[in-house]
Order: sequence, then C-alpha cells, then structure tokens
Amino acid sequence: MIMKLFRVIASYGDGNPKKTVIKARNGLEAHDLAFKVYGGARSITILGLGSSQEPVPDLNEGSHLIFGCELTPQPKKKKKRNCSPRSGDAARLSRMELAFQMRTDGYTQNRIAEELGMSRGAVRRMLTSYTKQTQPTKSEQ
Repeated sequence: MIMKLFRVIASYGDGNPKKTVIKARNGLEAHDLAFKVYGGARSITILGLGSSQEPVPDLNEGSHLIFGCELTPQPKKKKKRNCSPRSGDAARLSRMELAFQMRTDGYTQNRIAEELGMSRGAVRRMLTSYTKQTQPTKSEQ
C-alpha cells in the first residue's frame, strides 16, 4: 500500500499548536496516529498532503515526539481506599464505633447513613474496615 505524508496540527488548547508530518496510508489513519503520538491533544487538524522534502519523524521507534515516552498507554492504577482511622483522628474513630454499635443494634445501612449524614457506600466501607480492624487475626487466636 502507498504511504502518504500528511501535514498535521495538534492543538492542546494552550495557544501553542504542534505542527508535524505523519506518514500514513490514509487521512483517517493519520488522524488516529496523531492522537496516539500527541496524547492529551484536544484536536488534530490535517492540513493536507505534505511534500517529500519535509522531514518525517519515525513514529515506529516507540518514543513519543514530545515527552519521549512509550506510545503504548499504561494501565491506570486503582487507588486503594483507606477507611481505617489515622492517628489522632478521634472523631472518625468515634463515628466508626457509633456506626458499628448502630449496626449491631439492628439499624440498616441506609438508616445509619441518614443518622450520620454520610452516603450508604461510605457507611458500608466504614463498617467493613472497622470489622477487619477489630477481628483478631489467625495468629492472635
């Protein structure tokens, strides 16, 4: 298949668009490749076909034109929620104890959430982390 040179502008919205030449089979492929190369760009504009005198960056070498990093996107790391009390956080600990006491008295998680002014999910996470903290481990038994 014939490879063509496309003149491309990548705009980030900061007033400093990046101009480059991309080698691709068609305009759609050039557009997609430009979005891969210029990650975070708000828009990609194809100006037209480029001439053979323009320098063509080698996009297959695996480095990003701007940042010098890999083209393959890295998977996002999940943030671990920490509902355990921090040192000196007495109010949170007392709220956890109150929620646990209300739960043992037969209150539902919805009612506990209403009483404490929290979301139901926050109450669920709080109760789960509180029970994990208060349960003895296998080595302690």
